[in-house]
Amino acid sequence: MTKYLEYKEELDTLLNDRLTCAEEDLKRYIPSFEEIDEDNFVVWNGKLYFIGKNEYERNIAKSVGIDVSLSEGNISVEDMKALFGSILPLGDELEVPKSDEDITPEGLLGTRLYDKVQSNGERWDIVIEYDENINEISRYGTGYYYLAPGKYIIKEKEITLSNGFIIDYATKNFISLSGRHQEWNIDKVVSTREGLILNLDPINLAEGEWKIVENKKDEVNNEDMYEFYEKDFNTNNYKNSGTGVFKAGDIEYDDVNKSLKFNMKNNENSNIKGGYLELNKEDYDFSDGFTFELYVTLDRTSYRKRRS
Repeated sequence: MTKYLEYKEELDTLLNDRLTCAEEDLKRYIPSFEEIDEDNFVVWNGKLYFIGKNEYERNIAKSVGIDVSLSEGNISVEDMKALFGSILPLGDELEVPKSDEDITPEGLLGTRLYDKVQSNGERWDIVIEYDENINEISRYGTGYYYLAPGKYIIKEKEITLSNGFIIDYATKNFISLSGRHQEWNIDKVVSTREGLILNLDPINLAEGEWKIVENKKDEVNNEDMYEFYEKDFNTNNYKNSGTGVFKAGDIEYDDVNKSLKFNMKNNENSNIKGGYLELNKEDYDFSDGFTFELYVTLDRTSYRKRRS
């Protein structure tokens, strides 16, 4: 008990709330620290944590005011030593990007994530964690980095992670993933990018504006049609940059499910049941055919037979 209390008191005298370290580096900041305890302790943002799995030693640490929360989870001791000794300190050693436009410094570990928004174009990359029923629990994008289980090299030192983690280098925080997670990016949601003419993502249509098109009507129902204008994030105005996307009827973006709803809620008298999108890409020859790929959830399915 006296030994653990001494560790805590020596660290508290530093008053360094950014210090994060593990293993042999602990001796640099805690003079009395013994090598035998390298599997029991880490320092995270200036605070001493007990990470060992021995219940007797955990109780001793807790009795002298040392945080034992990390030892009560499912993260292995080896993963925690890698996190606090090698990975999280990179947030102090390297310049962490403050916006999506900042360059990722060489040496920052993991896959840099980007929110799935129009301004990120095709570089978006997110990780979604699901529950046992495949319902979304959490979504990680801009500001986070994804480390999959596996081997990594940091300063010529090899480390191995048995679990997947989401890292925020700016705050030196981390999330341990349950294993029910999936990384999503454009390469995972389209079967091929070769010859890709148009990639229409519902979330992009949430960041724009529909404007009526003069002299353009739905051919069957004579309804007005609207053209999609993208948001210019430099000027905060909307511009038509050749999206080639038109709509007839009411189509809404569902922020909860990150999808489009074709429900005609605001136009019950319309004959266009559910509304539709028209995709028009000029200057392309489709005479040899084309491939159309669609991901959709159908609550009600119907079809209309064309009269001959």
